[in-house]
Amino acid sequence: MSGVWHDERELSWLLEMRSACYAFGLADDGAAVRHWYWGPALPRAAVAAARVTPGRWEEHLSLSREFPDEYVPWGGLRYDEPTLRAEFADGTRAVEWRYSGQRVSREGEACVLELDLADAAYGLQVTLYYRIWDGFDVVERWAAIRNRASQPVVVHEALSANWWMPAGRRWRLRYLHGGWAAETQLAETAVGPGKLVLESRRGTTGHHLNPWFTLDPDGASTETSGEVWSAALAWSGSWKIVCESTPAGRVHACGGWNDFDWAHELAPGEDLVLPVFAGLYSGGGFGAASREWHAWQRAHVLGRGERTAAAQPAWPAFASPASPVPAPEPARWPMVPVMTGSMAHRAG
Repeated sequence: MSGVWHDERELSWLLEMRSACYAFGLADDGAAVRHWYWGPALPRAAVAAARVTPGRWEEHLSLSREFPDEYVPWGGLRYDEPTLRAEFADGTRAVEWRYSGQRVSREGEACVLELDLADAAYGLQVTLYYRIWDGFDVVERWAAIRNRASQPVVVHEALSANWWMPAGRRWRLRYLHGGWAAETQLAETAVGPGKLVLESRRGTTGHHLNPWFTLDPDGASTETSGEVWSAALAWSGSWKIVCESTPAGRVHACGGWNDFDWAHELAPGEDLVLPVFAGLYSGGGFGAASREWHAWQRAHVLGRGERTAAAQPAWPAFASPASPVPAPEPARWPMVPVMTGSMAHRAG
């Protein structure tokens, strides 16, 4: 059974799934939620050893603070891709988080963790959601941004989640592209310094790119062996996924609504719920990852109450305005192929 273990002494959380786990903890006196580990299952006693500490090189990189944080606001001495950019009524554009609480609940076959962060000076709050399912290794992540100030806050960028890869390895990125009558063609590239952006600005899900990716270390994974990290975004409008290697060599991928030519004025008391960005770790190669995605979608995405809209065709997309708007239900899954490895070449 899936579950969330909270270590109050270490101020950390461990998401325990069927054969994988995901760990993170508070850092900088509660100013950040820092990613620790994502991979094969670990015993609880070993989680603290997975804590991320700055490497020797990182400590001398112009004093920047590009640490692997779960939800990165813009501002301060960090220059990697942020997950949130906001502007307050007085023109301030930097956000400084403070941890303010957590809740764990059980929803049938799912276990949900909610982490609350609040800006240290303004009434901007965010709740980070993590949902895991019995019998699966999929982590669903999304966020809800809340304005509890007396004046509007303009949100210029709001991504759903930030996925950090294990440090000290070289990575191969795989993704799907295509055209009419030639959908889901597999492409791959080595992840080098800088950013690689996958995106759609069309307002609808299309066949030119899919909001999905895999990353495997050293480009060595095959259909039947090797480690694979992958993620899929549950949004059928304009979207963006950024895969980046920081100057310190840390690789991460963040994604969500496309911020191109977009801003949202968050009124006092308003909540902005972002779409789900689901991630999966598999130690059995691309084939095992593909089968896990498909089994999880059949069990928990297709045909489940309010999620039945996901069974509609991906293009033209359902309810997909050119600019994203708050969604009452975060999991709005388009029928995006979730094929990995050579499976992508067998699309019919």
